[in-house]
Amino acid sequence: SKWYQRRVRGGNPNDLLEIRSTMTIFATPIMREEPLLCIPMGYIGIATSGVAIDGWFPAEKGCPEVLEFEELDICEGHPSPNGQYHYHHYSPCVQMPTCKIPSTIWGVALDGIPIYGPIDENGRQLTKQDLDECGGKYDSGGRYKYHMTVDPPFSLGCFRGEIRTDVGKEEKTFICACPFDDQSFNRKPPRPRSMSKRQAEFDENLTKQTCSFEDKESKIAACSDNMDKSYDIGYTWEQRSKVIKLAPCCPEGVDCGASCKSEAGIKSECYQEERTVQYRTRIAKEGTDDSSDDKGGRPDRECMDACMAKAGSSLDECHKGCSEKGTHRQTQVKWT
Repeated sequence: SKWYQRRVRGGNPNDLLEIRSTMTIFATPIMREEPLLCIPMGYIGIATSGVAIDGWFPAEKGCPEVLEFEELDICEGHPSPNGQYHYHHYSPCVQMPTCKIPSTIWGVALDGIPIYGPIDENGRQLTKQDLDECGGKYDSGGRYKYHMTVDPPFSLGCFRGEIRTDVGKEEKTFICACPFDDQSFNRKPPRPRSMSKRQAEFDENLTKQTCSFEDKESKIAACSDNMDKSYDIGYTWEQRSKVIKLAPCCPEGVDCGASCKSEAGIKSECYQEERTVQYRTRIAKEGTDDSSDDKGGRPDRECMDACMAKAGSSLDECHKGCSEKGTHRQTQVKWT
């Protein structure tokens, strides 16, 4: 949306570049005995659109939820500092969800397990409380699938399958970071136009790798949750009751276009259900600085989209008005 592309404090000023990546997976997933809890840095899968799927957290101190840190566009994506466009959430631009119709395949994870949209085989839209800790479940045919949802961790919470040694991602990106450890991250918001500085601020040696790609014969990476259990990140993640809006869907037989979302908000032709869920919420421990120098906090996303769609509206006016609306991020981090 146009306000997303403008450089506001907390927004994403990165340029979009064409990034070519090759991901090698097992054609038939090999299930792990225990899930791998440590999700690697960068992409954790690829959508059917060819766009990378990143995890729940940005690479920042305090491991804020990505929506608390910066805005996403109407496709629920944004570019990374190296210019790679990626999703953190279920993107309606990959597939148009049809109400009460099971979602088709939406992408595939690094472990070869397919990722489906949020509507299950019974026509019900899922939230994370309907799934296991990794964000998946077995269907009636005995096939394990991950599902995208609109509540955290949005895609994968962990890996149920084995990862290949030739997966295509650098071994050094497989570290145990958020939500367990943030020691390797820079302490300031990213400076994407000064990549050398950003890279210098990231110290990969502060967090141990979780996967080894040495076994070239079996093709199965040796991965384990190599957490620094002595480190206290200063936050806990608790399940708290919250009313959320599910992914908007298009009623069967109705022409909703390519997506239910537009710069002006949700299209009138589409339906969006509200549901009370147990939402995974970041809570600062006692003594953790969880204040913010953002005056008024993060503006409400829907309010901003609707405001900026009006003729003659200014970014500053919309930012101020929507910040005063009161729909702000639940936890805020002061960067020092």
